[in-house]
Amino acid sequence: MGAVLRSTVLAVACAGLLLAWPLASLSQPAASPVGAASAEAPGPLPKDLPLRRDAGGPADNPPWLALFVLAGLAIGAAVFVVRRRGARGLLQAWAAPRSGVAVERVASQPLTPQASVHVVRWRGEELLLGCTGSQVTLLARHPAESGEGQSS
Repeated sequence: MGAVLRSTVLAVACAGLLLAWPLASLSQPAASPVGAASAEAPGPLPKDLPLRRDAGGPADNPPWLALFVLAGLAIGAAVFVVRRRGARGLLQAWAAPRSGVAVERVASQPLTPQASVHVVRWRGEELLLGCTGSQVTLLARHPAESGEGQSS
């Protein structure tokens, strides 16, 4: 799965670069050939000529080129997310937002640096859990009291 994902991301990135490269070269002036006589640019034109004048100096890149690149990145990110999570999982995540927390931690007490006990509320029960670095053990279980923690 990792190799397929990497190849897909690489293909999307290459396609974006291949599409952006010719468009960027269209906005830049052509370079003069080597050895050609370089002519000085003429001075500014007289103000009385009926020409439409651009504001400021030459633009480095047109603004739509940045939008094109950002759209390509957004499409690439969407493809990445859909391939990573699957289309069905992605649509389910958008359709059904979570209503609340399924497990609520009531209290915790460290015993040693590697061990602790926790009281959690889950499906109407309070569970006392012993946790170490390698396992979790259910120590006690009883119904949750109806007045505690139900306000959230």
